[in-house]
Amino acid sequence: MWDNNVPVKFLQQQEISTWTPEAITLGNNLRVTGTSLENRIITQKGVEVLKGHDYLLPWSSEAVEFGETASNDTNKQTKLYNYSAAGGAQTWTLLPEFANQTTLKLYELTDQGRSFVSDVAVTAGKINLTPKANTAYVLVPTTALATTPAATAVDTVIANANTDWGNGTGIKDPASTPET
Repeated sequence: MWDNNVPVKFLQQQEISTWTPEAITLGNNLRVTGTSLENRIITQKGVEVLKGHDYLLPWSSEAVEFGETASNDTNKQTKLYNYSAAGGAQTWTLLPEFANQTTLKLYELTDQGRSFVSDVAVTAGKINLTPKANTAYVLVPTTALATTPAATAVDTVIANANTDWGNGTGIKDPASTPET
């Protein structure tokens, strides 16, 4: 399931734009190259998210839409799935939405749910992982993503977080009260 089905479901979320012998391009800046599972490479926004049997796939917690009116926005991707058939040391460059994190929470996925493994440091927009062979993991941000508000980041829980209403705008508190 993890080696083939998850990457396939990831690709099925987007419409195919072009298909040539060299590459398949899909919506939301996805590109697939390679002619077999061993040499396939998937990039999103120019960042490698899958190479052979190893991946760090961004995923949305929202339901996937299909058809002409579908809008599967990559800005709604709030977690990262990691898998490696062989296991071992990996270094991944993160998509810009995740690169602003200082740490990500790493959970092993089991038939009993997810189990916390460790905090993973983000350094210069990259992470180092050492997954076990044939084991799936999910990484979730510890703060709001660069393009996704914390309120919609389903797996992000920040204890005692102070909400900064109007952050980045000229209005300190956009509430409809006489005090604003």
